[in-house]
Amino acid sequence: MAHRIRLAKPWQLDESAPEPQTFAAIRRFHRPSGLSLEDRVWLEVQCAGGAKLISIRLNGQVLKPEESAEGHSTYRFLISSQLELFNEVWLRISCLTSSLSLPNVIPSDRLDLSNWAEVALLVDSDRRT
Repeated sequence: MAHRIRLAKPWQLDESAPEPQTFAAIRRFHRPSGLSLEDRVWLEVQCAGGAKLISIRLNGQVLKPEESAEGHSTYRFLISSQLELFNEVWLRISCLTSSLSLPNVIPSDRLDLSNWAEVALLVDSDRRT
């Protein structure tokens, strides 16, 4: 059974996003405790309101989706082997086809990403308790 850990606020707005109608956000998090070598951990991004995930990195490395379908708004990235004790996820979101506007956050380290996407870790463990 998978355990879901939401990466809720605060996200930090990356003000260096140069593309029009896009923005980038950063969130730092710790490795979930109690993971075994057999546990699988996914990073899941569910876009909302017509927003679209453009790119995503974990600890500086570009991630490719393990599960997604063109036209769907949910993406999963298997990250078990990439997790470190302290982690940083960076993502770029497009609002081009969305009715949502770009975030206007002051200060930039208090971004509530929930209007554009929900990000979570999914921990799948086959261990029996």
